[in-house]
Amino acid sequence: MSESQYAYRHGRSTTDLVREVVRCVLGAREAGRHVAVICCDLSRAFDTADHALVAKKLDHYGIRGPATNLILSFMTDRAQAVVGDGGKVVSTELQNLMGVPQGSCLSNTLFSILLNDLPKAIKGADIYIHVRR
Repeated sequence: MSESQYAYRHGRSTTDLVREVVRCVLGAREAGRHVAVICCDLSRAFDTADHALVAKKLDHYGIRGPATNLILSFMTDRAQAVVGDGGKVVSTELQNLMGVPQGSCLSNTLFSILLNDLPKAIKGADIYIHVRR
């Protein structure tokens, strides 16, 4: 996992992330550089994760064969419905063709794998990741 990943890693907490961001901002300001801090809420991104991209990332990190098939089976052939009024009203089920199912430890790990190479995507920028659900 990227050193910029602060979620679901032993010895890396939200406090560590805040400390690192403050250190970088203060260092840049002391060096006379311009600083911008952008915080993005990607919580909806769980719902839009492309299964083919997940498979490519798993392969890139050496997860192949039956392990990949098991993980992809966890994500596919799922449906969702909206339930209201104490269970009296239920919408029509819709198939989920994208997204990482939420509520298990695997969903956070998969999403972390999807974002893992993000810190290398923008040259000259310090990017830190904390996935929280």
